[in-house]
Amino acid sequence: MKKQILAVTCAMLSTCALNAHPSNIFSWLAPAIEKSQQNWIAQSEKSLVREKLIVCLNFFGLSFIATEDTSELLSNCFRYISQEQTLVTEFIEPINAMALEFIEEFTNVAKAKFQAHKKYPTQEETQVFEEALQQKQIELFLYFIVLFYKNLYSHLAESGTEDLTIAFDNNGLIAPESRTQELPSPF
Repeated sequence: MKKQILAVTCAMLSTCALNAHPSNIFSWLAPAIEKSQQNWIAQSEKSLVREKLIVCLNFFGLSFIATEDTSELLSNCFRYISQEQTLVTEFIEPINAMALEFIEEFTNVAKAKFQAHKKYPTQEETQVFEEALQQKQIELFLYFIVLFYKNLYSHLAESGTEDLTIAFDNNGLIAPESRTQELPSPF
């Protein structure tokens, strides 16, 4: 199940454009999202060394520059994370749980508004709503990921940016001293 969650996350990131700017309909969730992410970052520093946090950052950063050339790098990052039990339990599982919590909250609010507006919706209205809701759920997931990348990047940059580099190549993990290409700045 853990590998399935990781695979879905990786697939979504590699196929969606993270540079897209989601609409402001999620701004009411932003403070809670950022707080939960800041809590994860603070907690993760106790259980993950900086190198593992850079791998986490790479997972999102490689998605920002997702091209045909970088898809293999993202795939190698995914493989590395899925083989590192600490990254699965300390990174993927909590991040997925956080994202799903906010998606569920958004979904409940959207459904309540729809039901209040349409007491007796037609089948077609319900289908249109559900399709639009599904699209907004994806946008919210991307918004969550973009905020997470910015928060983690900012936090790690406080200690210096020289090691905020792409950690993977076509062969897998690159030794820290051999990394030369910087991760994209989220700013």
